[in-house]
Amino acid sequence: MSKNKPVRIQPLAEVLGREKNEDTVNERTPKRRPATRTAMIALSVVAAFMINGLSAPGAMARPFCDQPESPPICGEGDPRRPRPSAPPEPVVAKFTWSVPDRFMLGPAPRFVPVDVIPKTWSVNLDACGSSGGIAGTRRYHWSIDGVALPPTSCATRVQVPRLGTYSIHLTVVGKGTGTGGALVEDSTVQTVPVRDLLVVSLGDSIASGEGNPDVHEKTFHDADWETEICHRSRVAGPAQAALALERRDPHSSVTFISLACSGAAILAGTSGDGGLLRPYGGVDGGKGPALPAQVEEARKLTWGRSIDVLLMSAGANDVGFAKIVTGCLDGTMGGFKRNPNYDCSKPTSHVQTRAEEAITLRLPGLYDQLAREVTARLKPYRVLITQYPDVTRDENGNVCNPLMVMGTPPGRISRAEAQWAYDEVITGMNDAISAAAARNPAAGWEVVSLGDAFSRGGYCSDRGRLIRILSESLEFQADESGSLHPNEGGHTAIAQRILAKFDAPPPRDRVLPLPAKPITPAAPAAPSRLVVSQPLTVTVGTANQPTTASLTVKNTGGQPLTVPYVMVGARGANGANVDFPASPAFTLQPGATYTYQQPKQLPPGTYTAWPATYNGTVWTELSARQDITVPTIP
Repeated sequence: MSKNKPVRIQPLAEVLGREKNEDTVNERTPKRRPATRTAMIALSVVAAFMINGLSAPGAMARPFCDQPESPPICGEGDPRRPRPSAPPEPVVAKFTWSVPDRFMLGPAPRFVPVDVIPKTWSVNLDACGSSGGIAGTRRYHWSIDGVALPPTSCATRVQVPRLGTYSIHLTVVGKGTGTGGALVEDSTVQTVPVRDLLVVSLGDSIASGEGNPDVHEKTFHDADWETEICHRSRVAGPAQAALALERRDPHSSVTFISLACSGAAILAGTSGDGGLLRPYGGVDGGKGPALPAQVEEARKLTWGRSIDVLLMSAGANDVGFAKIVTGCLDGTMGGFKRNPNYDCSKPTSHVQTRAEEAITLRLPGLYDQLAREVTARLKPYRVLITQYPDVTRDENGNVCNPLMVMGTPPGRISRAEAQWAYDEVITGMNDAISAAAARNPAAGWEVVSLGDAFSRGGYCSDRGRLIRILSESLEFQADESGSLHPNEGGHTAIAQRILAKFDAPPPRDRVLPLPAKPITPAAPAAPSRLVVSQPLTVTVGTANQPTTASLTVKNTGGQPLTVPYVMVGARGANGANVDFPASPAFTLQPGATYTYQQPKQLPPGTYTAWPATYNGTVWTELSARQDITVPTIP
């Protein structure tokens, strides 16, 4: 053999396979080169051990790393070294919480919920983000201020007796992975402030949503309103603001009551009707029963509960705004004024004189009276009073020319009259609101200024109009009452200004407090835990008497514990099931005990017994197994 010729080490399997094939040849055929075959087998065996790194003396006697040996022969990092079992996966408890929406609860009118002070308040608890444990074995145990609740699924809704702060404790128990089926658990606790804002809206057509029925007028179908007698709409700015407050915070709810009514005055409008401080007949002119005064009705509906936010819009009907508009229109024919006394741009006109007298002489006293009555009867934490929108501007911010044309023959409000209406009527009413807030600091009025929100969206605007025009009012609600009122976009603009004022720091530190609870929330109690306090004792019967198993268990946790049953499991020498009877379900208060004692007729033999409990899903062995022997009775 040449020295440079490579040596081929024949695999052992190939050698053995050849040997097997050769052995199957006809016995009359002599086996060839036995010495060569034997040498090749030996060479392959030696090569196999060398490839595995066993070249030291005595290596052929050493086992592989997965065989028991002391001390081990494999070093750290050796690929033959068996991997350690994965550590048990812990259970991690966590939860989120929220409160259900309450906006528009109750029967029609839906703005007046029947449960302003419900018997209980709901809280949604969601622990489905907890992790760890074998899927399907986790159980969720809740307690509120130390009072345990029955185990639930990962998401549940609980009831608390009143608004306030609660300590909510969660324990998640599951069957751990890598623990041989043993239970593992984790706990967490959160301070949960259960909060509901009571928002009440009072006022006139700006607050009620006039011009925006919830369902527009159609053939054979009248317009639908939240409350028809008041033309009260869900589109109204206060309603939109309340809904936005509801939706933007999952940890609080909003109870919203609207008593606003189109045409309502503070005390008595130019028609002698009432509204906020006196009964009012509604938009149908008193054809039905009179509505109670809004302030007094709000006091009754809230049942003594403090109003968190009171929204108001009032004053326009006390100065006769609708009569000002119709007075300016009625004085014209064919675009020319019939009577100079009705030319609203002239200081000598009856309309201008009466309007300015009402704004300067009558309105301030009415606002002062309203401030006193609201403070005395309702005692709201915050009062947000909205100013009136500017209806006189076109899309460029200029005064409309004309403001509007309506009627047959057509009447018109000229640019000069529109300018006077803005300067003296709209601005005059808004200034009176601001002055009343300054004169009555104890009332805590916060003025919601609409500023330039309507400065390019008035009645005559061709783009981005925020005011309802006459043709739309006739189409949507079959009357002209909705014209010159904010449309959907206009009320959205008002809602945005209300929310901005709500978010601003209130005057005189009028921060909305959380209602106090009569008790201090208790520290979270330790989770319930069942342990064996008196070990298992098995008394073997004699003379055909049953064998009795007994033990005592104890709740060592800080919360009540309901146990479906406790029993003593038993198996015969051949593995046959001979369990002792289960106990009935029982509940243990913290520190309480329960004694289990049950008989079982067992034939002579050797048995293994252990105490166990079952929580509806998982079996838990409470202590180590022990052997018992039932002797043969002679």
